[in-house]
Amino acid sequence: MAKVKKDETLEEYRRFYPDTTVTEMTVLDTDTYPQDDDLLEMVTRLGKMTRSMPLYYCVERIGAKCPKPGEEIKLKYRIKVYKSREFLKVCDKMKVGTKVRFHDPKMPKFHYLGEITKEGVHFEGGAACFWLKSEEAGLKDTDDNFAVWWKPVEE
Repeated sequence: MAKVKKDETLEEYRRFYPDTTVTEMTVLDTDTYPQDDDLLEMVTRLGKMTRSMPLYYCVERIGAKCPKPGEEIKLKYRIKVYKSREFLKVCDKMKVGTKVRFHDPKMPKFHYLGEITKEGVHFEGGAACFWLKSEEAGLKDTDDNFAVWWKPVEE
């Protein structure tokens, strides 16, 4: 019986959001790498269709073969999207001025507070990020901060 390879990235995101799932999409027979704008559109559209918010996405090339002389190069790409419905609920609360706290199960002793400075999620290197500032953590409002580590302070 073949062993199923454990998805370490999925397990890591499930520590923060236990309902995290992964969806794989394949882009077939293309001669160019998927462009950032197209990727972002696909990822956000998938989130809307599944009523969830992407936490992270990555792209890997698969099955590349050497073309025969005169044959056009065709590539295949696998896009993995890690997403969570619970994360969507958190993102809906992240308005300008919202007080947030740092939360990492690996580091329970760290307690930083911050404030959202710009509404919405943006992606850097495939990871969801918030714009926030935190004097305690030494973060400026122009720094990219991984969204998975920050949650709203409950009133």
